[in-house]
Amino acid sequence: MPVAQKSGRLLAKRVHLRLSKSEPSGAKFTEEEILKQYSTDYKLIPTTVFSPTEYSFIGLSEEEAQKAYGADSIDVYHRETTPLQYSIYKQNTKLAYMKVIVLRDSLKVLGMHYFGPAADEVIGGFAVAMKLGMTKHDLDSTIGVHPSTSEDLFNLDVTKRSGEEFRKTEC
Repeated sequence: MPVAQKSGRLLAKRVHLRLSKSEPSGAKFTEEEILKQYSTDYKLIPTTVFSPTEYSFIGLSEEEAQKAYGADSIDVYHRETTPLQYSIYKQNTKLAYMKVIVLRDSLKVLGMHYFGPAADEVIGGFAVAMKLGMTKHDLDSTIGVHPSTSEDLFNLDVTKRSGEEFRKTEC
């Protein structure tokens, strides 16, 4: 459901509950409960730029995470890879790039960014996990769909801080 439609429905529910102060079942709600249950969380809305190669993200950007937590408090795991469907042609220039921004002490995922095929579907699938407080350990202990470009999100082991090679050159 689009953000505007979801926000509109939640607003209608809040207005209705404030006027009636109860659900049709008779359950009573305080203003705090109404706001907690029927408000939109704009911080974790998956977003896509629909271009020839899609770009999608959810959560904080690298810059926002650095500003909020400090550069020394975050790690950015990243990878560049060739999508399988383009790997047959050796002169291919189509790449995919992904990064996961993590709070170093708790390994909580603060943001995910993906530039590649079906980016909208890939990041859309992580929206619930992000809302539930996904950690880097959760990603590492999950197996991605093989063979897909998005499976690399479950195998990220190179951080920008390390300076190591982040381009995937083999299967």
